[in-house]
Amino acid sequence: MKCLLLLLSLTGLSSAIFVNNAASRCPITVSQAEEVCGALRKRSNHFTAHPTECAAFVQCDGLAQATVTAVPEGTMWDNEVGAAVHLQASSCPQSPCRINHDISDCSTCYGYLTCQNNEVVSAYCPDGQSFSRTESRCVSDPTCRRIAEQETLNSCTPIPNTNAYRRTGLSRGIPYSVDVTCPAATVMNTTSCVCVHSDVCPVVLGDLQNLECKGETTQYSVQGLDTNELTGDFTFTVSGLTISNAASGVVALASNSRFDAPGCDHPTFELVLDTLQRTVTLTAVSVEPKTATISAQISNPSNVNEIRVERRGVTIALYINGNKGGESSVLGAERLASTLCSLDICNSFNRNSLQGQISRVKLVRECRSQ
Repeated sequence: MKCLLLLLSLTGLSSAIFVNNAASRCPITVSQAEEVCGALRKRSNHFTAHPTECAAFVQCDGLAQATVTAVPEGTMWDNEVGAAVHLQASSCPQSPCRINHDISDCSTCYGYLTCQNNEVVSAYCPDGQSFSRTESRCVSDPTCRRIAEQETLNSCTPIPNTNAYRRTGLSRGIPYSVDVTCPAATVMNTTSCVCVHSDVCPVVLGDLQNLECKGETTQYSVQGLDTNELTGDFTFTVSGLTISNAASGVVALASNSRFDAPGCDHPTFELVLDTLQRTVTLTAVSVEPKTATISAQISNPSNVNEIRVERRGVTIALYINGNKGGESSVLGAERLASTLCSLDICNSFNRNSLQGQISRVKLVRECRSQ
């Protein structure tokens, strides 16, 4: 059963942090929630490691709420990556091969992770037994019925113009449908419908098509900047841009500066178009921090075939219709800074919103330069 606990501020003020134990089999205490989320209350959708478990993570949101969630089967949380990864890829300190005893999978009464031949593998208690976190073993439990909790996966299909997949199946004989979005640094394994870590490249981090930008906040976004995903080489492309407000001055094409999320008012990646000066300008900020600002001239701001940002090695460059407009090596090899906010298309916190159409926006993590 989910429980909701209230931690009063140590200063005696009315501010509070809530703990919603969505994964009740691997709960956290209020003091642990304060420790992992207390400094992040003003930052939205920050995911961090569970303080004691490998098979769960904690989401800290701008409302000072800590939500515990179990990771998908066959994965463990990796705080360095900021995502659930394959069992063998995780560096979780509480891994059963490190602490020499089994741990709960945090999602079922019977599942646990164990160490075999120095590798972490999933295991299950017999029907009628549950895994005890305190004893690190299976114990008698007539209420734990593995057969009743089994799930059947029917489909795992991408949702058009989003980064999400729709997972459908049967759980305890009841049909269900849930939309799943993979964290940065992971890709969807459509066979199991589980987000897994991938070193494969190139990886498409976002591919949106036929966008209608109406000069207001839109739902078009790419999640690639959420957890510093833009490490190493990448390509960001805006294709088939047609502007209906060509005389409006500076308009946002893409920015991770958000209107509606705390801590997102300072962009670390922003692409803007000045229709009066006939320029496109890219601003990118590294975690060090260093700022690269590069521009490119355009002949007709009302209609542009392609605007492309490329990072290769230590160089980041801006191209208009295939022609290089400018480049910079100021950022060096540093990864781009993150505001923990998605890369919004057509909008920015401090720019006019674009009015017009974009045929395609694509963000790709390229293979690293040799």
